[in-house]
Amino acid sequence: MKSNPTAIGAFIPVIPFFFMAGIPAIIVAAIISLIAHFSVGAAKSLITIRSWWSSGLEMTLVGAIEGAVTYALGVGLGKL
Repeated sequence: MKSNPTAIGAFIPVIPFFFMAGIPAIIVAAIISLIAHFSVGAAKSLITIRSWWSSGLEMTLVGAIEGAVTYALGVGLGKL
């Protein structure tokens, strides 16, 4: 069976919820996700012209915005 990188990446923020609950799990998941985003962005620089830190920070910023929007949508939809 072939592994799916998207599925692996999507599983990373779920890992803390196997060991924790509530706000602490959300914080740990956010930190792990930001580190993973930076790592992927830095690795992306191996095939682009950009510097590793610039590419890593860009990917981290996109991930942070994406996470904040997704969290806000979840909170908003949970109140319906």
